[in-house]
Amino acid sequence: MGCAGSKTGPDQVLGNNPMSPPPSAPESSASRSVKAEDESFERSGGGRMTRRESFKGVQLSIANELDYEACMANKEALDAILEFATAEFSEENVRFWIEVQDYKRKAAAAEESAAALEAIASRIIDTFLCRSAETLVNLPAAMLKQFGARSDAGSYEFSPGMFDGAAKEISTMIKRDTWSRFRLSDAAEELVWNVPLLAVKDTTKVYEHREGQRQLRTLLAQVQQAVDAERAAAWVLHGQKLTCVAATNLGNASVTIPVGLGLAGSAALSGEVVNVDDAYAHGFLKDFDQATGYTTKSVLCVPMKREETEAVALVLQALNKRAGDDAGEPASFSEDDAVKLKVSFEKPLVDLCDAIALASMSKELQEAGIDVIAKTAASPPVRRGSKATLRDDPGADPWAMGPAA
Repeated sequence: MGCAGSKTGPDQVLGNNPMSPPPSAPESSASRSVKAEDESFERSGGGRMTRRESFKGVQLSIANELDYEACMANKEALDAILEFATAEFSEENVRFWIEVQDYKRKAAAAEESAAALEAIASRIIDTFLCRSAETLVNLPAAMLKQFGARSDAGSYEFSPGMFDGAAKEISTMIKRDTWSRFRLSDAAEELVWNVPLLAVKDTTKVYEHREGQRQLRTLLAQVQQAVDAERAAAWVLHGQKLTCVAATNLGNASVTIPVGLGLAGSAALSGEVVNVDDAYAHGFLKDFDQATGYTTKSVLCVPMKREETEAVALVLQALNKRAGDDAGEPASFSEDDAVKLKVSFEKPLVDLCDAIALASMSKELQEAGIDVIAKTAASPPVRRGSKATLRDDPGADPWAMGPAA
């Protein structure tokens, strides 16, 4: 895929290398992701090739179209991009971006005291922005002038948005420079397979498919039974957004919210369990209740994380603990309920959501007339040991999923 393209020069693409196949050889499915047009070149003196402006260079296959904005808000993607940039000795911009996003997240989640947040901001200034910075980032001179002094000079008003302008400029530079090479690398290809949702543009359309919904709702029904809840919902994290991709007793309704909004958004932002008895008093979004006439009281939100990286992939939400024998008393979810959901449903839910996203990508490839990548059809698309995987039959419906052997 992309990695092959990044190492292929014009001679190899055009068949002028003595080791390459003749021009008439059939094109393999793998080579379709790298495309050069013969008419883009013309012979010059001595038989050398010169490039004209029409040469488009390396082209990505559909499956490798990582979403830049989603990747820049995803911990696993940022770790991969940082590792790639570090190998190129050009990691300062990516490190700055990660530090700023972590600072903003902690400020929004109120995880740290004002003094602690000021200390984080001071470290960002002294490390990346001031004139004597240890690792000065590549910003326009006018912007760097705003941060010329060290943090202890007393010239700064510390706020969550104080680095927004610099971060926006750095993001543009990363996209133009590091990202343009990373997206063609082995690391990018591996990222697609490990976190397939990063290559999905519209989260809601992926998860509205009937077979995907059937399997998600089967798991959610088990969630209800496990903690004696009236309803359950799964919220998938995609960049800075959280989408409710499946819910019991709610038909086709769906909603997308910013990370940090509502109880599910708070759990996604902090990575911590949210457990409340009075939902409305703690910021629960009333939209669903107002639309359906339902009343939500107790809510348990448990972040579901990837086992390799501990990054939040989705939030599992249980609503209204059944009262049991004490029907007159409002029931509450317990710490044991949260542990039970995490232990029993974290891996199955994360793996199932990944499998559905990969199946969606495979379907797009088929509709475009391109062969489905061999590893999708021949092996589980998610991590080893997954309980949710595509069927082994390459001719089967890509949405038909079954348990791993």
